[in-house]
Amino acid sequence: MTSGTTYTGSFFYRFPTSSSFRGSATVFLQSSSGSTLGSTTVSLSGAQTSWSQVNFSIRAGSTPGDLNNRFVVTLDGGSAAGQTINFGLLSLFPPTFKNRPNGMRNDIASALAEMGPSFWRFPGGNNLEGGTVDQRWQWNATVGPLQNRAGRQGDWGYINTEYVGGIFGRTRNSYSLQWSWPPRISSLV
Repeated sequence: MTSGTTYTGSFFYRFPTSSSFRGSATVFLQSSSGSTLGSTTVSLSGAQTSWSQVNFSIRAGSTPGDLNNRFVVTLDGGSAAGQTINFGLLSLFPPTFKNRPNGMRNDIASALAEMGPSFWRFPGGNNLEGGTVDQRWQWNATVGPLQNRAGRQGDWGYINTEYVGGIFGRTRNSYSLQWSWPPRISSLV
């Protein structure tokens, strides 16, 4: 985290059963020593029984002394007492290449764009083949809303959420890889 940088984030929440809860959650960036680096509040409603996305931005007010920082969501204990709230798909992004939502890191994408490749193979290596046929990368599992992507077992023991996915978009009668690259780059999927 860097002082003065605005981070964008989101999470999904729902109440398993409708309740009269109306309150707010505080979303903040916290250093390893416990100091708050930046925060914002968002509203939550107990009437929300289906998954709902909450979007927010946080401007870091200071730069921490190390990289062991936290992204924290808290509720007022008194008002939330006895409530069950489900959270999922929590994300936090620094500024991304061309400010694309869920986009690539500026440094990596800028370096790739400066190299001027004529094609882009996505995905590559072991991520493409998967540990088994069922765990292989499938482009159509990366299409659509993030919350509808099931994810899959990654080749190195972690879950691959397909969060960035292929970033495919429907154009007339076909799908195409939608990178914010110069138009000279073709996608090889």
